[in-house]
Amino acid sequence: MGETLVVDTGPLMEGFTAPDDDRCLVPPKVMSELEDHDVSNYEILERGLVTTFPTDYATKLVRDYAEETGDLDVLSDTDIEVVALAGEEEAVLVSDDYAVQNVAKGMDIEVRGHAQEGISEEREWIWYCPGCGEHEGDRKGECPVCGTELKRRPV
Repeated sequence: MGETLVVDTGPLMEGFTAPDDDRCLVPPKVMSELEDHDVSNYEILERGLVTTFPTDYATKLVRDYAEETGDLDVLSDTDIEVVALAGEEEAVLVSDDYAVQNVAKGMDIEVRGHAQEGISEEREWIWYCPGCGEHEGDRKGECPVCGTELKRRPV
């Protein structure tokens, strides 16, 4: 048997198909996103995808780490499940999402891009106010000083 892969929604939407000897896992939220985009159950089964849940513990580890890096506010629940499952299964994560890649790499999970190259370096992020410049924080939202929407930048 080949490698175990956990595949994010994006590559699957772009037609990703793993080699026959690889085991392809996806969390249920990826399956829901595929269905939302009219990818048929037949296509999903034809690609040999196996649906499995990450544990709550693995999901919590990913959330905690993503909060440390400043990526939590840009990750969806699906993204968190994808990283958690890859970590738990000691699998290669296939994703073109840079925030997903950043968190996964920081958690020592092997990452591969599909339609584009992966990230070249890991980054930590902070939220800042582009309006008054008076606020920096670790959460998305409005500046408590002037009300401007906070933006994200590398530390």
